[in-house]
Amino acid sequence: MLQLAVSLDWANCTCRTDNHVPHRHGWHCPRGDRAVQLALISAVHSFSFRWLPLVTDTAGDGQQLLRLGEHLWTNAKSRIMSVFDKLSYQTALALYLFGLTPIPKGASVDVENAHSAGEVSIDMALRQIHRLRVKRRDIRFSGTGLSVGRSDGETPIIHTPVNEDFIHAENMMYWAGVVFDTSSSMTRGCPSILCSGVFGFEEEPVFRLMKARVQLFHESTESWRQNGFVPTSQATLYVVHRASTWKGYVWKIIGALREAINHGYGEAVITRLETLIAEALDRFNRTFKPLLAACEKHILFFSKDARLCYYLLQLHYYMGLLLLCSLAVSTERTDIVPEFDAVRRESVHTIFSTISFGLSCQVALGQDGTQHSRKRFSLISLDPYPHHILASLQLASHVLLDYLKRDEITQDAFDNFCRIVFDALDEIPQCLQSVQRVKKLLYETLSAGSHHFDTASDTLREPATSGLSTPGGQQHQQVTRNDRRTNNETTNSEESSNDITGSNPPAPTFTNIDEAGLGCLAKTLFAGPSVVLSTRS
Repeated sequence: MLQLAVSLDWANCTCRTDNHVPHRHGWHCPRGDRAVQLALISAVHSFSFRWLPLVTDTAGDGQQLLRLGEHLWTNAKSRIMSVFDKLSYQTALALYLFGLTPIPKGASVDVENAHSAGEVSIDMALRQIHRLRVKRRDIRFSGTGLSVGRSDGETPIIHTPVNEDFIHAENMMYWAGVVFDTSSSMTRGCPSILCSGVFGFEEEPVFRLMKARVQLFHESTESWRQNGFVPTSQATLYVVHRASTWKGYVWKIIGALREAINHGYGEAVITRLETLIAEALDRFNRTFKPLLAACEKHILFFSKDARLCYYLLQLHYYMGLLLLCSLAVSTERTDIVPEFDAVRRESVHTIFSTISFGLSCQVALGQDGTQHSRKRFSLISLDPYPHHILASLQLASHVLLDYLKRDEITQDAFDNFCRIVFDALDEIPQCLQSVQRVKKLLYETLSAGSHHFDTASDTLREPATSGLSTPGGQQHQQVTRNDRRTNNETTNSEESSNDITGSNPPAPTFTNIDEAGLGCLAKTLFAGPSVVLSTRS
């Protein structure tokens, strides 16, 4: 994505030569803007900070790392907010990465305002992609008048020739934007920015293309479903990538349904979306589920890329279905989900099975060539979207409590699910504020049914008290529910003290991190279009 964004900005640059023309009001060169480059680097640093303890043994003590995380997040926020109005693909990527960045545990900021900053960043990133998409045929009306073929009302756009490679690259970035937009719309319940909402999205080219590609996939893999097949890593990636495409379409329908309910659309609209949901789920069940079941039987033989992609698909698809079921329950419209009880039960079971797989599946992150010295970590600790794990655990836990109250699962099964919940929460990087909040919330939620618990057998792993303990290296201590409550109180008091210490100025050694990153990349990534884009296979 970094190389793609830089290459597109170079292609969009209106500079006639390598010598940049002087800056004018409202104009900037997207390919050589130092502020934009620093903003992108700071966003990458802040986004990837959570994995620092995994890749180095010399990262420093816990408190120093907490201060570093706070500095990186605050610095990224400052740099990105200073360039949000500079239209470029690098700006859009920086905004989106910052929007996805979890708030570090040591950050002394108001949580609600911090989350709002992240959501606004995602929205602005999507709007930038949209503006860049239509820039070459721009006709806009604003309060100051009609702008035809002008980027800001003052500087005319120079329409450079567009070749097939540029169109292909731009489509790749737009496709990524649609994925981001669909995810944001479904999880946050907000209207789409790049795509149509409740009305007309089925006829948009991107979703028509999704359906066409999945139909071709269904026809080409009919023999696999009829006769069976022994999957390989490459075949599994092929199946998972096509299934992920359909997952995006399912998410889009769920997002449209949330929008329709939030805005109070009539029954005719809800019925149409209900039909689309039924058709989409049926397509997934007929086309992909048999193939994914075959892949699952051989999953441990596959490459780490195949295992990670399989894990992400299963978790995200069934998280979407659980969100749909939760929406149906909250609106007392379980009829909008075909076979509601079966879908909800399968979703909960698959989410916990997938998270168990993510906990047990270890992949190497070695930086040298020796096999024995390479570190290994679980897929959970490496998951780039920890908020989806947290959302899945919260949705599934509420359903489990409902099942327990209605005696639809045994006490032993419930205890086992609880252990999986807290094992996963302990495995996610502990330097994130959201992990600490959800861990406390889920403990209180699951303890709300304490009259169902067998106190002699109910044991859960003690949450790590260190803010930056390494996943996979924690001690597996077993404690009672009262001990866990005491530990939560201790953790909360530590978080308060961390917030106080986090307000101190960062150490001087932190100040030149972004500059150092730019110095390393100035002659490589930012020196020119490093990606040769072609539509040829």
